[in-house]
Amino acid sequence: MVRNQDDEFNYRILEGGGRIVMRKHPGQVRFHQVVPSLFVLVLAGSFVASLVASWAGAPSAGVGVSYGLANLASASLMASRGGCARFIRRLGAGEMTPA
Repeated sequence: MVRNQDDEFNYRILEGGGRIVMRKHPGQVRFHQVVPSLFVLVLAGSFVASLVASWAGAPSAGVGVSYGLANLASASLMASRGGCARFIRRLGAGEMTPA
């Protein structure tokens, strides 16, 4: 299944009156699911560190700049592949796989 389609499937089962038993498996969490949480922790930690130590402002700025550059690269890639309209059509069709 494409990422997160199982969540929609589970939702539809529950709406239909079914029951889902979730079992946690050690290998179930993937790296791409942890990245947003790690980013927030690093950003918050570097901000707090910059309040305590003056030298820690550079890492905090580095995290923000790297985030901005990643967004710029992603937006440029999407624009070069046909722009937002094509991406939104793919989302509406349920096609979450890369082109």
